[in-house]
Amino acid sequence: MHPQVKAGHPAGASRRNHRIAVGLLLSLIVYGSLYPLTWNLAQPQDFIYWGPLGLVDVAENVILFLPLGWLLAWRHHGRPRQLAVLVVCFLIALVVASILQWLQKYLPRTPALSDILFNMLGFAAGWLAGMISASSLNRLSRPHLDLHAADRFALVMVVLWMAAELFPFIPTLDRSSVADNVKSLWQQDLWQPRRMLLHLAVTVIATAAYLLHAIWPLQWNDRPTAMRWLPFASSLSGSIEAVVSTVAFECLCFGAIVWSAARNGGSLGGMTVTVAILALACEWTQRYLPGRTAEITSVLLALGMGWLFAALSPFRRITPGNTGD
Repeated sequence: MHPQVKAGHPAGASRRNHRIAVGLLLSLIVYGSLYPLTWNLAQPQDFIYWGPLGLVDVAENVILFLPLGWLLAWRHHGRPRQLAVLVVCFLIALVVASILQWLQKYLPRTPALSDILFNMLGFAAGWLAGMISASSLNRLSRPHLDLHAADRFALVMVVLWMAAELFPFIPTLDRSSVADNVKSLWQQDLWQPRRMLLHLAVTVIATAAYLLHAIWPLQWNDRPTAMRWLPFASSLSGSIEAVVSTVAFECLCFGAIVWSAARNGGSLGGMTVTVAILALACEWTQRYLPGRTAEITSVLLALGMGWLFAALSPFRRITPGNTGD
C-alpha cells in the first residue's frame, strides 16, 4: 500500500505562519536599521529633515519596508475592509519607521525624515505589488498552473536559483515554456520509489555544492580570524550584487538539502538542525581561510529555510504505511 502524505494547512496554522513571517520581517527591519548596535547615548546626533539622496541609500530605504507591505497585502487580499487594514498597517509601519529613525540619533547613522518617507514609499509599493500579484495568481491559477495546489516551496527554490544565477541580469524568458517546465515541479506524486534515488542525489549534490562554496579556496592560514556573532555583518557592509547572489546560493543549497531529504521521508526538524550544524562547522572552518568572513549568518539562513519549508510545503512528511490522517 502506498504511503500517504500528511497534507493541508489548517487556517490556524496559516495564521500562525503569517504572524511568524511578519515578526521575522519586523526583526530584520529593526536589526538592519540599528546595525551596528554601537550606542552613543552621551552625544546624540541632530535629527535632520533631508538626508543624503544617493541612489543606493534611497533604494535601501525603499526596499527595507517593501517585503512587509507585500506580505500583509498578500494575506489580506480579497478579504473585507481592505482599506481599513491598509490604513492600520500603514500607521503601524510609520510608527516603527519613526522610532527607528529617532533611535539612530544614538548610532553612527544619519537620522532623517526623508528616510521615513522612503520607508513608507517602500511599504506602499509593497502593498500594491502584493495586491497585484495575489490578483494575478487568482486569474492564472485555474486555466494555467493550478498554483493553489502547488508545492509553494518549489516556487521559492526557482526564485532563489534565478537570484543566485541570473542576478543582476534580467533575462528574457518565454513565459509559456517556463510555465510548462516549472509546472512539473509539483505535478508529481510525492511517493515515487523510482525517484527516491534522484532525491538522494539532489541532497548529496546540494551538500557538496555548499561545502565547496563554503571552504573555497582550500588554502589554510596558521592563525584563525575572529568569528562574527552579529548576523548579516558582511551583508550590511558589502555590495548589493555580492550579497544577493551569495545569500540566494546558500539558501538554494540549504533548501535543496532539506526539501530532497524530506521528500525521501527524512525528518524535517532533524534535517534542519543537521544543515544548521553543517553551516556552523563550515563557518567555523572559514576562520582559517584567507579572504573569508566567518559569521553566524549561514546558520540562521539554514534554520530559516527549514521553517520556510514547513510553512509553505503542502505536506509535512512522507509516512510509509500510513493510510489516514
